Amino acid sequence: MCGILFCLKRRNCERIVSDSIELLNRRGPDHQQRRDYDIDEAWSLELYSTVLHMRGGLCSQPIEHPSSRNIFMWNAEIFGGVEVPDETNDGDTLLNILSACETDEAILDVFQRIQGPYAFVFIQVKKKRIWFARDVFGRRSLTFCLDSDRSTFLLSSVVLPKNSLTRSVGEWQELSSAGIYTMHLTNTRFDIHCWPWLHNSMQPNNCLQASVDEPLSLHCMLPLNMTISSENGTGSLLVNADPLHLAAQLLMQECDGLLDKLSTAVARRVVQNSYFCPLCSLNTRCSSAHVAVMFSGGIDSVMLAHLAHQFVPKDQPIDLLNVAFQTGTSFNFDVPDRKGGWQALSELSPNRKWNFIEINVTREELQSARAGRISSLIQPLDSVLDDSIGCALWFASRGVGCLNETPYISTARVVLSGLGADEQLGGYSRHRSSFIGGGEAALLNEINLDLMRISSRNLGRDDRVVSDHGKEARFPFLDEEVVSFLNQLPVSKKMDLRLPRGVGEKLLLRACAMRCGLSMTAHFAKRAIQFGSRIAKCENRKEKGSDVCVRLTNDAISCDDT
Repeated sequence: MCGILFCLKRRNCERIVSDSIELLNRRGPDHQQRRDYDIDEAWSLELYSTVLHMRGGLCSQPIEHPSSRNIFMWNAEIFGGVEVPDETNDGDTLLNILSACETDEAILDVFQRIQGPYAFVFIQVKKKRIWFARDVFGRRSLTFCLDSDRSTFLLSSVVLPKNSLTRSVGEWQELSSAGIYTMHLTNTRFDIHCWPWLHNSMQPNNCLQASVDEPLSLHCMLPLNMTISSENGTGSLLVNADPLHLAAQLLMQECDGLLDKLSTAVARRVVQNSYFCPLCSLNTRCSSAHVAVMFSGGIDSVMLAHLAHQFVPKDQPIDLLNVAFQTGTSFNFDVPDRKGGWQALSELSPNRKWNFIEINVTREELQSARAGRISSLIQPLDSVLDDSIGCALWFASRGVGCLNETPYISTARVVLSGLGADEQLGGYSRHRSSFIGGGEAALLNEINLDLMRISSRNLGRDDRVVSDHGKEARFPFLDEEVVSFLNQLPVSKKMDLRLPRGVGEKLLLRACAMRCGLSMTAHFAKRAIQFGSRIAKCENRKEKGSDVCVRLTNDAISCDDT
C-alpha cells in the first residue's frame, strides 16, 4: 500500500507539488521518494510516492522498468487473477507484465483479471500514454485536480492542502471508479479516454471530458441477479419459533457456498501480510498483533473475527477495535457497540488471545482531531454522514485505547472491515423501505444502486482515514469472488424483509453465523457506526446525514448534553 502523488504539467509551469506532504507520508511510513521527469519539450512530471511495506521485499516507488522506461505508481493488493510469486512484490510483478503488453487490449485484459483493491498510475513514457484508475469498487482512494486550461493535471491519494501554487489549479474531486482511464499527450494538449466497467454504472467525472469506449467486464465477477422470486422465499420462517435455526437448515447449500468464499477472502487478506512490527522493528511473527478487526459486535465484524481465527497463526493475538464516544457531560462510554462487543466476544473461540481494545474518545479529542487532521482526510467529501463515519473510523483504526484497563496501542497494520455486507444483503433501513413500498423489484434496484455507488459514498473516504495511521483497510465482503457468489443468488436466498429486524435483513449471513455457533450474534440487529458508537450524539440532532457539515470547515460542535 502506498501514497500516490502525480503531477503532469507544462514544462514552463512553476513547481506545483509543495513540501506539504505530511498526509502522504503518514500513509507510507516505510519509504518516500520524489522523482521529476521530462516527457518531451512540452510536458514534465512531478512524482512522489510513499510506501507501507505489506508483502515481499520493500519496493521503492515510483517503480521504473529498466528497458521500456515505463513508470508505475501502485497503491494496491493483488489477491487473485494475476500470479504473484511468494515473497515477491506485486508492484514489481505487475510492472513487468504491463511492460510486456504490446496493445491497449492486452493492458486492459490485465486489469480485467486482477482481484483486489487498487489505485494506480502507469506511464508509458515512449508512447506518451498515461493510464490511471481505481478498482471497480473504489477500495483505494485517488483524487484529482485539473486546471481550466488543461495545462496541469494532478492525481493524489489525498487532497493536497491549498498553497500559492495549487490554489490556481482547481477544485479536488474523487476520481470516479467508472473504468480504466488513459491519457494521450500531444505537444498542445492531452485527451482522456475511458473504458467503463460493465459492472458499474458510474460515469467518468464531467470535467475530464473523457471519451467512452465499449464496456469492460471483470473476468471473475457475475452481474447481480435481478430475477423476481416466483415463490414466497423463506415463507415458512414467518411462523417458526426460531426462524434463524430453520434458515440455517433451509439455506444449507447457500451457507456452505458463502462460508467457503468468505473464508477464502479472509485468508487472502490475513495470510498475504507483512509481519513487520512497528514496536520491535522486526519482520518476523513476533508476539504482537498483526491483524485487527473493526469490531462493533455486529454480525459482520464478528463473522470476520471468527474466520480470521482460522488463518492467523495461533500464537498471535488479534486486536478487536471497539470505539465509543463521550455522551453527556460525564465520561460515560457504555454505548451500544461497547455492550454488543463484549457480548459477541464471549462467543469467539477461547483458544485465541483476543485483545478487546476499548477506544474511548472524549468530546475534546474529537474536536481537536477533526480540526487538526480528519477534516483534511475526508475531503473532498463534506456531508454530516461523512464527518460522523470518517471520525469514528479514524479513531477506531488508530487503535489507541485500553486493554483490560491498561493503556494499549494496536500494532496491527491490516484492519479488516465488514463494509459491503449491508449493501449486498439488505442491511440498511432503506432496503426495508424499498421492499415495503415496491416489493422485490424495488429492493433489487436499491441493492444494485448501493453496489454501484459504494466507491463514491464510502470507500475513498474510508481508505484515506484508515491509511492515515500507516495501516491498510481490507474488505473481505467486497472480494470479487464473494460479490460474484452473492450476485448470482436470487434475492430471496439472501434476505427476507417480511421478517423483523435482527432476522430478515442479512438472513443468509445470520444463517451462516448459526452454522458457526454464533447464535447470539446471529440475532443482533444492525447498528450503524455513527449510532452504535454514539458519535451522532455529539452532533446537532436537527442535521440530516446528507447535509453539508459545517464542522469540516469550522469545528464548532453543537453537543447535546442530555
